[in-house]
Amino acid sequence: MNNILITGGNRGIGLALVGEFLSRGDRVFAGRRAGGDLAALRNLLGRYGERLMIVEMDVSNDLSVQDALAAIGRHAKCLDIVINNAATFPEGRGATLETIELAHCMEAFNVNALGAARVMRESISLLRHSKHPRIVNITSGAGAISTASGLLAYGTSKAALNYLSRAVAVELRHENIVLALVDPGWVRTEMGGAGATLQPEESAQGIANVAEGLTMKDTGRWFNYDGTPREHW
Repeated sequence: MNNILITGGNRGIGLALVGEFLSRGDRVFAGRRAGGDLAALRNLLGRYGERLMIVEMDVSNDLSVQDALAAIGRHAKCLDIVINNAATFPEGRGATLETIELAHCMEAFNVNALGAARVMRESISLLRHSKHPRIVNITSGAGAISTASGLLAYGTSKAALNYLSRAVAVELRHENIVLALVDPGWVRTEMGGAGATLQPEESAQGIANVAEGLTMKDTGRWFNYDGTPREHW
């Protein structure tokens, strides 16, 4: 049984990941912002009991992340997998350099890139106690510089996450902590929209398979949710 932290765990892909790992017999710590909908997580809590712990965590806030990881540390001796899934898409579609509010860029960067940095930093002490520690940062094709999409705030923040992940993967390699990026695909969520091609559960199953199979040879790499590697960043 793995101990798994999933940020943004109360909706969309995050919620599907919580359900997927619970169904595999793991223990899950589901991070969610205060005020976020809890109905679905409570349903899972009723099914899986003590293997699910709901943790209040705002990844954009240093103290909130510190408090959340301290709470997890009181219930678990280690974390085996940390999945940085929490994200925001503040600018809407179609914003241009001339029309975008730069505050949206700051918000996206703070949540999508620095949020993952905060969680990784506070999780390292628990990951060090795992026999097979892994970090999965959920990225997006929108963050690929080679195929820049025009989603200025969101895409730039994901590009920053990609660089951050590569850099931290090098830093953590000597501790045998694996860090990989995973693109969840185009998923029918509030962010992805109704026209997306994947159900959250399908994406979550693939992400879980990738996370479970990661070894040190995969550190610093980018995978699609189906396990295929992405070579062009």
